[in-house]
Amino acid sequence: MDALGIGRGNLADFDATTAFAGGDVRTYLEGTVLSGQAHHELDRIVRSAGLTWSVQKGALQLRRGSAALAMTAVVLSPGSGLLGSPSVGADGYVTVISLLNGTLSPGRPVVIRSREVQGSYAVRRVRHVGDTAGQDWSSELTLEGR
Repeated sequence: MDALGIGRGNLADFDATTAFAGGDVRTYLEGTVLSGQAHHELDRIVRSAGLTWSVQKGALQLRRGSAALAMTAVVLSPGSGLLGSPSVGADGYVTVISLLNGTLSPGRPVVIRSREVQGSYAVRRVRHVGDTAGQDWSSELTLEGR
């Protein structure tokens, strides 16, 4: 993490239980040699374990595929911040716009309750929009099934 200048985030959640390609977690107990750009090496290691990674608030965040993080889900409905109608794209991702909500970040579990779409999802991408000179205060979400 030092090479990337980021915090350890939720890395400890995966230390003792993660299996890596070519062996189990013991593969790296005595260290390994890495050569190349830090983010490429991190990508290679986490993918071999079936994980994805991102940096959130300056710290590493690991997830198993499209699984949501272990935290309370944000419920979005017309009465709790959902704006307009969610839509499902050809790629299967759900696009949602809600009132600005700073707790929404990649990996966060979300429950959608609308006439068009219902179910449990994980945030894949989020774009927070705010304009001090305007009226647009929203969070634009791309969600994936979990």
